[in-house]
Amino acid sequence: MKKMQPWPLGIAVLFVLFVTFQIGLIATVSHGFEGPDDVQYYRNGLEFSRQVAQQRRQESLGWRVETNVGAVVPAHFALVVTARDARGGTLPDARVSVEVGRPATRRDDARYGLKPVGEHFSVPLTLAPGAWELKLTVRAAGETWMRKIRTSVEHKT
Repeated sequence: MKKMQPWPLGIAVLFVLFVTFQIGLIATVSHGFEGPDDVQYYRNGLEFSRQVAQQRRQESLGWRVETNVGAVVPAHFALVVTARDARGGTLPDARVSVEVGRPATRRDDARYGLKPVGEHFSVPLTLAPGAWELKLTVRAAGETWMRKIRTSVEHKT
């Protein structure tokens, strides 16, 4: 009787182990995946020239919009925004809003309207530790001004 060679069976077992390991990795990685952050990334790429024109229009307004957001913010703070026109005066009937979210996920996204407080606009925010993106929008006199601000909240040790 001819003795069976172990190599074909060994290669088959290694192949099955490799495929099983890869399936396990894919299942683990995709467990918390929510999909792309910007589901309209292709359309946004096609409309890039429109976005550039909008930025130029925004710059021509000469509005000065200032916030109290730095590179690092506390977990609980009041977002304060000051919006002024090109001459330094307040913007009449201005409406200020902010979209708060993580740069890589939509899970924690929220939108807030800021309340006028004297010459400023304010809203209290509570953010978890990590990276955040604030999309600030100011609307006044039929015009819109927008800016994205990246910040982070430090982990408390």
